[in-house]
Amino acid sequence: MRSTLFLIPFQVGGVPLFGWGLLLAGWAAGCLVVFGWLLRRYGFGRETADYLPVMVMLGAVIYFLPSFFEDLGGVPIRGYGIMVLLGVVSGIGIVSWRARRMGLNPEVIISVCFWMIIAGILTARLFYVLEYWEQDFHRATLGLTLKQIVNYTQGGLVIYGALIGGAAAFFWYVHRNRLPALALADLIAPGVMLGLAIGRIGCFMNGCCYGGLSEHPWAVAFPKPNPPYILSPPYEHQAARGQLFGFSLADDPEGVPQVVWVQAKTRADQSGLRVGDRFRAINEIPVARNKEAYRILSQALFGGEEIDIRTTNGHVRIPAAPPPEYSLTVHPAQLYSAVHAGALMYLLWVFYPFRQRDGQVFALMITVYPIGRFLLESIRVDEPGRLGTPLSISQWISIATLAVAVGFWFFLQKQPARLALPPETDIQGPKLTDESG
Repeated sequence: MRSTLFLIPFQVGGVPLFGWGLLLAGWAAGCLVVFGWLLRRYGFGRETADYLPVMVMLGAVIYFLPSFFEDLGGVPIRGYGIMVLLGVVSGIGIVSWRARRMGLNPEVIISVCFWMIIAGILTARLFYVLEYWEQDFHRATLGLTLKQIVNYTQGGLVIYGALIGGAAAFFWYVHRNRLPALALADLIAPGVMLGLAIGRIGCFMNGCCYGGLSEHPWAVAFPKPNPPYILSPPYEHQAARGQLFGFSLADDPEGVPQVVWVQAKTRADQSGLRVGDRFRAINEIPVARNKEAYRILSQALFGGEEIDIRTTNGHVRIPAAPPPEYSLTVHPAQLYSAVHAGALMYLLWVFYPFRQRDGQVFALMITVYPIGRFLLESIRVDEPGRLGTPLSISQWISIATLAVAVGFWFFLQKQPARLALPPETDIQGPKLTDESG
């Protein structure tokens, strides 16, 4: 696990890199070169204008980035971001390779993937912000809230949000340019799953999307610090719920503090704490909800304090001890997800030449992925239940996606058996071009 790989300093030899610095100058020069190439190739039309918002957005990022990391002394390069980037490049690469073999214009693939990525990142972040608004994003001032929202480099993207946003951008692009939507969806689907598989390795490096307690031989323990700055999410989760003391409270923050698990031969077990005990107070501080107990337990753990727990059955004193260096072992749910997405990518890739109707590869993806995702969510403990059920929001979206997939299969079966794109071996097939330029 390695959340931060290294820091890019704000200055080199006294010359600023960010803000009004070298990187912004390089960005401006690069934009001029790209803009000149676009003008020469397409003229000042829609194809050229489409790139302008992204150029401006990237320049704004370079200019404002230091303000988000003033306390670190540099801009961190996160393992999560690097793996997401590698996943994007790899996904586009294999799709472009197959498109070229079919005699298609890979520039169209790159263009549509470009807009899918932009929309996917924005909607993935939006889904995460909405899901964890009160917990992670609601701040005292609007400025602090906005700063927290845009600071996505530590993780905080919901995969389903990325898939929904990417799909919306895809259909917008192909409709705008009068391209065969279902045929292109089939072509791109394996690349989406490859990008997801590699991106999930980034989740493992970051420690997010973690699983529940496990004693399997392949279970993993995460270090206390997520090197070198913040607590690893699994460690923080276990500290709040008392698991690093040897017991566990339920995951529902609004629930009444009640012990649901006690590990044998730990401080909690030896102190007499038992499953079913309900907390009344911790260190003389009354607790009526789990979220209140979470805060006090975390403070006591990191302070190396003794905790005095008043329960419905009496008093329990758990002796002080320094916080452990590693979390309890958990399921490597991120790697399970990476294997799941990688296996589905291979299935889609192999199935592609055998499709009989446009849309079948895409339909297979939205059928198999939500089934696996629903099952994997039962292993994870980082997402609470929603709508008054133990099902997470991702599980609810999985159910909805599967329902859509069933309807989509019925729709495809009523379509004639034909393909808009040539067979993969027909490298002399018609060129696929958009009509925007």
